[in-house]
Amino acid sequence: MRIVGAGHHALDTMSSVVSPARLHLAELRGPERAWLLEQRYDRSVGKHEGPFAWRDLVEPKVPDDPAASVGPRPATPEFIALDGREVLLPVERDHHANLTRLRAVADEDGRCLTLFLTDATDGDEASRGRLAFCEQAPEGGWFLCTVWHEWHPAR
Repeated sequence: MRIVGAGHHALDTMSSVVSPARLHLAELRGPERAWLLEQRYDRSVGKHEGPFAWRDLVEPKVPDDPAASVGPRPATPEFIALDGREVLLPVERDHHANLTRLRAVADEDGRCLTLFLTDATDGDEASRGRLAFCEQAPEGGWFLCTVWHEWHPAR
């Protein structure tokens, strides 16, 4: 099955595989990394929050006081591969195995990608839907999520 709409590229919807990407966050250098650190994203899962800075996910702050009780360092995100595209979502790596792609729609020029996914990590089935709007990095062939929202399927 293929999704085809006015102004949209067709993407195969048969595969729901979310897999590790060949690109890794630690590999981003120079202009690509600088661009990423300046980006923001909106998040609405459970309640609306944001916008947040990608810098805070990529380079979490460590308290100045070494005696301060610091819990485990938050898990940083990592790229995933969807439909041959490298995508960075604002979710921890341990969620990746629980993500399922339901639908992916690229815009006419292929620079924006809208994803409908489920995340079975927590919550009941009704609250597993996720909507991600992603934009292609200007210096790279990868996509960055700028909107990560809860989505309740109408089916």
